[in-house]
Amino acid sequence: MNGLKLECKTKKFTAWLLEKGGYIHPDVLFEPELELCRGTNLYGATLDRQKAWEAEWTECKDTLGQSDASLADRFTWEQYLTASTYVSSRAFPSTLLSETPSLLSTPTSYPILLPGVDSLNHARGQPVSWVVFHPNSATSYSPSPATPEPVISLVLHCATPGGCELFNNYGPKPNAELILGYGFSLRNNPDDTIVLKIGGAQRENSKWEVGRDANGAEPVWEAIKEAVRAQNRHDHSEIEEDESNEFCAEEELWETEVLVEMAEDLLSRLPQVPCVGTNDENLVRPEVAEMIDHYVEGTVSLSCMIFGHLRFDINPGQRDILRSLMEFAEAKEQQVIERARELGIEIVEDL
Repeated sequence: MNGLKLECKTKKFTAWLLEKGGYIHPDVLFEPELELCRGTNLYGATLDRQKAWEAEWTECKDTLGQSDASLADRFTWEQYLTASTYVSSRAFPSTLLSETPSLLSTPTSYPILLPGVDSLNHARGQPVSWVVFHPNSATSYSPSPATPEPVISLVLHCATPGGCELFNNYGPKPNAELILGYGFSLRNNPDDTIVLKIGGAQRENSKWEVGRDANGAEPVWEAIKEAVRAQNRHDHSEIEEDESNEFCAEEELWETEVLVEMAEDLLSRLPQVPCVGTNDENLVRPEVAEMIDHYVEGTVSLSCMIFGHLRFDINPGQRDILRSLMEFAEAKEQQVIERARELGIEIVEDL
């Protein structure tokens, strides 16, 4: 790789990866492209991983320098970054080849590359099975010809016409995970989520994922109620007993307001992604703009031309998830108002 000789059994595979090229990854985005992610979970996650990989590269370079200073001098950050993106996007946990195969990583597992198997692209919902033969395990599957080494097969359960692409299934993943892990996104991804962190939440897990149609919003709502009530207990320790009912109604209205304001604040931070194909290719590549557009907005796809006017099909992403969270909060607010009125508590709604 640019001056480093590759003397290993996987030389052909590594050369094929380098020749293939064209891999888009958050860690190799141009600065203007990364700025398009500012205000999203992906922006911070990308910077965190860049920092971690740079620390790994420095440690590797220092260790290599202890035995071969010349080789260490030629071991560049770009080379380590390229290798890291291939491993992070293509590697499987070594547990896959154990006597009890699993796709789950463990503290003692390590990444392995499976040339050929790792070349299949992702298709959501594609039914596939991993079949692993291990010489030391009891299994009904036996490879032909027999081999003393572990053998792995990826079985696709959908018929594929000749000459058509074969697909793997990476599992249900939001676009942020697909972009960070594999360098691509899905248009109108139904598994999209946004990660929320609640300051002051007295729980072991203070981060929650909310998906489309406010799926997963209830735990966020409960955490906000806990945080608000803890603050109120501190600020209103001398509330009279006979005021407790009215105070509870006001408190729950405040909780809905906190949730709405949180969603509005996150919405205001989301970047405005440029229209695909209209950006300066020297700054933001069209394929990158499209990938980030899928993540932030969903997608805006040109569907047809009617009487000289453009019509767009809009499929929402991060922005839509936050709007659905606001609608969730507004529904909670209405429930509080109705319950208060049933108790005879007068609520004055803002006009």
